[in-house]
Amino acid sequence: MWEPALILAGLLLIVALVRLLLVYRGRRQKLADLALRLQMRYYAKDPGYMLDSLDTYHFVQQGHSARAVNIIQGRRGLRQIYAFDYIYEIGSGPNRTLQHRTVILVNQSRTLPSIVALPDREFDGMGRFVAFKSFRTGSEEFDQRFSLYSDHPQQGREMLTDQIRRNFSRCGQTAWETSENSLLMYSDRELSAFEIGCLMWRCCRACDLLEGTQDTKGIFVKPPKGAKQVAT
Repeated sequence: MWEPALILAGLLLIVALVRLLLVYRGRRQKLADLALRLQMRYYAKDPGYMLDSLDTYHFVQQGHSARAVNIIQGRRGLRQIYAFDYIYEIGSGPNRTLQHRTVILVNQSRTLPSIVALPDREFDGMGRFVAFKSFRTGSEEFDQRFSLYSDHPQQGREMLTDQIRRNFSRCGQTAWETSENSLLMYSDRELSAFEIGCLMWRCCRACDLLEGTQDTKGIFVKPPKGAKQVAT
C-alpha cells in the first residue's frame, strides 16, 4: 500500500507542475498580447535563426545549452527589433542550474565600436574579447554603475555622450553590448511584459541618440515618469 506521506508528496508535485504550466502559458499569452499591441510577430519557439544572431556577443559565452523562446520580432523603419527569453545552463549533473534572462536586440544604421557594459559582473575576455580593455568615461556615477570594456576604448568614450549615458543608466541592472550595427541589452532575470515594453523603448531610444534620429516617437509607449522598469 502507498504510504500517506508518499501520496501527499505525489499530490504536491502534481500541483507544482500544474502551477508551473499555468504560469508558462500565462507568460506566453502576455508576450503574444504585447507583440500584437506593438504590431510585431510572436513566436513561442526559436524560428531557427535567433541564436545565430548572437554569436558576435560576449553574452553568449556564458554557460551552455542555450535556447531562445517567447520571441517578439518586428521592424520600425530601417531597424529590426527582437525581444526574447534567453535560457542557458551552468554546470552539469547535480550542480546544473538554469539561468533565465530577457534580451532586447536592435539593429540600426550606425556602425558602433564594440563595447561590453556589465553592472556588478566580472568580465571574462575569451575568444575575440581577449583584446578588450577596461575603460572609463569620466562620469563617476556612470563608471560606478557599469564596468566598461572595448577593443577601441577611445571610440567608446566618444560614443557615450551625456544623453546616452543617462539613457543607459535608467535601465537598472541591465547589461548592454554594442557590436557592428547592433545594440543588445539583457537583464539579470526574466522580465514581465510591461518591463519588456519599457526596455524595448529604452533600447530604441539609445539607437535614436546614436543615430541622431527620433524613430521611437509614436512607436512605443514611453515608460510613465517614475515607473519601475528593471529592478535594481
